[in-house]
Amino acid sequence: MSDNPVNVVEVDGSPADKSAFRSWAKARLRLRVANAAEVNTKDYSDAFGIELPGGFEFDKDTADTTTADDGGVFCIVDVVGTRFKRFATGAGGAVTQATSKSTGVTLNTATGKITTNAAALAASTSVSFTVTNSKVSATDVVALALASGGTASSYVVTIGAVAAGSFVVHVRNVSAGSLSEALVINFAVIKASAV
Repeated sequence: MSDNPVNVVEVDGSPADKSAFRSWAKARLRLRVANAAEVNTKDYSDAFGIELPGGFEFDKDTADTTTADDGGVFCIVDVVGTRFKRFATGAGGAVTQATSKSTGVTLNTATGKITTNAAALAASTSVSFTVTNSKVSATDVVALALASGGTASSYVVTIGAVAAGSFVVHVRNVSAGSLSEALVINFAVIKASAV
């Protein structure tokens, strides 16, 4: 008699270590639960995230040890105190760069808006600045979008590096002339894990 398919994990036709597969899945997939109350009664500290019915997704926030459980509106706390957060409207923040376009900023939110200094940026020139952000882990992905404030098709914004607690933004003037504009750059931290 063959094994029940639930008891067999195969990769490319060969048996695989089930515990390694479980570890891989927990680090990358949100666990579906019946409701927020279920999370309150179990230890989900090794889970990447939680998903409630209706597609409401919550990601583990290891930096937070104080936010109260609100029954699944924005924060769920498991039995050992692990917090899972839902990043929704109002969860972001905003910061304005002082002094120059290379001046670093601090914004400790998972999403946000950075308004750069309006200092001149010469044609075909790049500048970088560091965003200090406690929500960022070294394995995360940071997405950027130039929202407003600049001459159309004159700038390119990219991520230069991501580290625990910070990321670097590169701004390049791709126009033929010097520009002195305050750019509005939106960002979002996408929680990830090392492969």
